[in-house]
Amino acid sequence: MQRNNRETFFHAFFRAFPPQTFDKATPTTHYQSWYFLMALFAYERLHHTSYMSQALDGFNQALLMYKTGFQLDIADPIGYPEYQAFTEKVNGAIGTFNHASVLPNNPFYPIRSGALKLGKLRIVDTFGIKKEVEVIRRRGGEELPLNRLYSTDTIAAETLRGETYHDIQLRPRFVQPARINFRWLSSVDDALEMTDHPVSSPIFGWLLLNEIDESLMIYDQMGKALGYIDKEGRWRVFPGHSGPVLPAGIANDHLRRLVVWICGKAV
Repeated sequence: MQRNNRETFFHAFFRAFPPQTFDKATPTTHYQSWYFLMALFAYERLHHTSYMSQALDGFNQALLMYKTGFQLDIADPIGYPEYQAFTEKVNGAIGTFNHASVLPNNPFYPIRSGALKLGKLRIVDTFGIKKEVEVIRRRGGEELPLNRLYSTDTIAAETLRGETYHDIQLRPRFVQPARINFRWLSSVDDALEMTDHPVSSPIFGWLLLNEIDESLMIYDQMGKALGYIDKEGRWRVFPGHSGPVLPAGIANDHLRRLVVWICGKAV
């Protein structure tokens, strides 16, 4: 069977027997035949279809108001000698990082998030010849011209797949190089920021799980045993220790509220 005849047969079969026409009374062999032909049709389409993939080089740079491309070395050939000396120092400091030009009119998006949709496509070959491809929305059974690309034909990975087929979901990511700077507060004074002094430590206690007794042992900031919470959620004092009889007797406010909250959840 020739390719055109096979496609005509597949289309005629699926129009005559769509999946919604099957019911509980349909023999199992009909289901199996239908799914077999559907898989065969999918294989035929994949085998005779040309695909092209391309990485979005420079996308993150565009979000940071940069355009990737060849750049000239930093130089001031017609400047004064003192300016030329300074320019040479700048060029040496930049080194190989001069790989993008600035786009001052572009928006600045240091956090990449949201949805991406293919709006325009330009294909450029090795010889620099370009071809503009129009990206449109599919309308019913409209034929696909050679100079058009339907946005619903965009195939994304499962991790980037959006709610609709023509959207590419972008997970929140930091595009701009950043660092996390935690400004911890002291465990004894909420108005005091942590320093190198041990008293200003942000740690207000320690929790240790005792899997043998199924209890949660509580220690203060310095590692002193205060008590434990048994598997029924009741506060207990370690044998031979003079810890607080009740959670309300814990000195640190944050640790006290944590223990009270855990005991309250078990009630």
